[in-house]
Amino acid sequence: MTVVARPAPGFTFRNWTEGVNIVSSNAIYAFTIAANRTLTANYTAIPYTVSVSSNPLLGGSTTGGGVFNSGSTVTVTAIPNVGFTFTNWTEGVNIVSSSAIYQFTLAGNRTLVANYTAIPYTVAVSSLPVLGGTTTGGGIFNSGAPVTVHAVPNPGFTFTNWTEGINIVSTDANYLFTISGNRTLVANYNAIPFTVAVSSNPLIGGITGGGGIFNSGTLVTVTAVPNVGYAFTNWTEGLLVVSTNANYQFAISGNRILVANYAPNTFTIGVSSNPLNGGTTSGGEPLTQVLQQL
Repeated sequence: MTVVARPAPGFTFRNWTEGVNIVSSNAIYAFTIAANRTLTANYTAIPYTVSVSSNPLLGGSTTGGGVFNSGSTVTVTAIPNVGFTFTNWTEGVNIVSSSAIYQFTLAGNRTLVANYTAIPYTVAVSSLPVLGGTTTGGGIFNSGAPVTVHAVPNPGFTFTNWTEGINIVSTDANYLFTISGNRTLVANYNAIPFTVAVSSNPLIGGITGGGGIFNSGTLVTVTAVPNVGYAFTNWTEGLLVVSTNANYQFAISGNRILVANYAPNTFTIGVSSNPLNGGTTSGGEPLTQVLQQL
């Protein structure tokens, strides 16, 4: 008689036994029969490896990989990290499951990849005060992406810090972070204090007001009030005429030394004789000249 043992896929033939006795290690067992026989073909399951990984690596974790006998029921699990969602399991170029918990009967080595998709988040940036400076770097970014926001103070301001709500998140004007959620960032600036000095030319020409110390960007108004006998001419700074308005308003962005210039009023004195043949008159000239002579 000849008996044949044919292993199923995932198994190898081990031996033939009869009771506790091994009678052959050949899958094709030939013998001469002389009595009843009860033969058992023994098979050994082939061990297979299940490898699991994440794509991208920071997208999440995977469990369930290892070495298992052929025919085993294997369950692999994909757990997305914060900021990611599970997409599918792939093997090579093939999608094998869209369930994060994938169960299968093992019939060979498996190399499985859990694929994750990053959640897009928004980074909003702004300046406080608005005229304190500019901000860049905001936008929409995938979770896990490195993001750098930049704060550039305007003239007359210095950068202080980045805040989110009531929390200070950085004192670096170029703030680098890995995004894991929506961010609303405010670049805070401090105004530099500047001095406005005002004076009159000539001193007796009039009075000036409005000078002092002001934060950068403040609207400042300086005033020139001429004394009797004088008229306001203009405001100068150094050799430059900056305004011909007695009430000069400007946004301060640096120290200012302003001079209110006045000019004396001129008057005409007309003289005549009555009757014309009664005599002659002289001395008619601008009043300022008369005052200077006196």
